[in-house]
Amino acid sequence: MLKKRDIKSLYKWFFTIILVVAIVAYTKPVFLRFIGKLLGRRGMPGDITVYVFKRKLYLPFGSTFLFSLIATCLYWAIR
Repeated sequence: MLKKRDIKSLYKWFFTIILVVAIVAYTKPVFLRFIGKLLGRRGMPGDITVYVFKRKLYLPFGSTFLFSLIATCLYWAIR
């Protein structure tokens, strides 16, 4: 059975995770534009843009790999 302080701690962590995901989702396009300007292109190497039925489909494979690598390094540094 969860105690009252455990539930408060759970809510605190849940709110923190939601907040971090929102901040990352908001800043990711800005970060990618900044990296693109440094590299002289749009997006990162490995990001694919495909036009299907007059719609632009953006597949960020390179960016996903980079963010995954950063998250893994942060995890191992904290652990």
